[in-house]
Amino acid sequence: GAIVDIDGVTNPKTGRYHVVPDAIDAGHKSIFVRNGTYPSMGTIATDDIFLMGEGRDALISSDGVQAVINTGDRVTFFNMSFGNTSGAGGASALQYGADDGLIHGCWIIDSDGHGIYIIGARNRVIGNVIEDADVDGIYIEGNNNMVNNNLIKGVTEDAITVPAASENGVYVGNITDTAIVDSSGTSTVTGNEQY
Repeated sequence: GAIVDIDGVTNPKTGRYHVVPDAIDAGHKSIFVRNGTYPSMGTIATDDIFLMGEGRDALISSDGVQAVINTGDRVTFFNMSFGNTSGAGGASALQYGADDGLIHGCWIIDSDGHGIYIIGARNRVIGNVIEDADVDGIYIEGNNNMVNNNLIKGVTEDAITVPAASENGVYVGNITDTAIVDSSGTSTVTGNEQY
């Protein structure tokens, strides 16, 4: 595995990198991100990546573009924060356009578009906090996706949007301050609380 530290010393032999793309480009699949504010990751197009942050203060932040765009299958984001603070443009903080992914225990602290935007199958969004999105907290399109036990607050439109093109999703145990809109007709939406 690799360690990414925006303030650390870069040394490819010990796996210390300043930004996540450098660790991925070096062939690392398991990457630990220390606390700090990092620039946009750009696009992750590699399959089977596991990104684990040190905590909420491991922030991937952007200005006018997505903090990260993922197109690789089976990519995990765990215990880190994402934000987009441009004030215009509508870019989502975290965009996931692939299958079999996991976004778990993360924070979306600001987004000028959707907090999390997913198009793909069998993705899981579990135990995240989404605060302050200018569109939906989570927009998720595709079959057999799961969105469970998230706290979604301060979003402009809907907490979770599931379009008609999505089938057999499970949306359970989320706490929101806006509505969950499921247009699929085949998903399970239960045990959610709107306050």
